[in-house]
Amino acid sequence: MTQPEVIPTTGDPMMNALEAARYLGLVGTVKYPQQATRALARRRRVRSTKVCGKVMFRRSWLDAYIEGNVREPVGMGTGDKVR
Repeated sequence: MTQPEVIPTTGDPMMNALEAARYLGLVGTVKYPQQATRALARRRRVRSTKVCGKVMFRRSWLDAYIEGNVREPVGMGTGDKVR
């Protein structure tokens, strides 16, 4: 009898749509947070995969999306008004 192959776990957990919405801060700000995260995946804004028919996200993929959308405030620290 052969032993089943053990797949090592990483420190980068998979999240379902609701957990991803919580991580992105969409819960409480949009009416349907799960659908919002699935829409981001459909539009290829956030990398995702399907596991047993459910859309899943990795934390590193969500972090990459957040870092790609960070904007610096205009004029901060120079005495200028923020636009």
